[in-house]
Amino acid sequence: QEQEQYSQFQNQLPDFDKELGHPHPKVYVTKTPLFAPHECQHVIDLAEQHFAPDGKWPRLPSGQYAIQGFWIKDVPAVRDWFVQMCRQRLFPLLQRQFPDFSLAEHDDGNGNNDWVV
Repeated sequence: QEQEQYSQFQNQLPDFDKELGHPHPKVYVTKTPLFAPHECQHVIDLAEQHFAPDGKWPRLPSGQYAIQGFWIKDVPAVRDWFVQMCRQRLFPLLQRQFPDFSLAEHDDGNGNNDWVV
């Protein structure tokens, strides 16, 4: 997938602002969505099914803000989907965009540090 680079942030990012190079972090956005609308809906449906007994998604602290969402590792069906998508789509895309970046040195796609909002 082709990429466009955007670096036009005027304000702080909610998380990892310093690490991403404030005041002008580099954010890469795909020209086409990484996930189709029906795939996003599938993840929402998995989460809704998981949290149905509680009646709502949990709230999580996230940097300066609390979010309505969940850790991927806490919802097994979403975690399995996410790991598969990382390996099939996200990691190859990152490897093409950043050939010197070794994914093996970092996350193996286990979803332990990722969340859905």
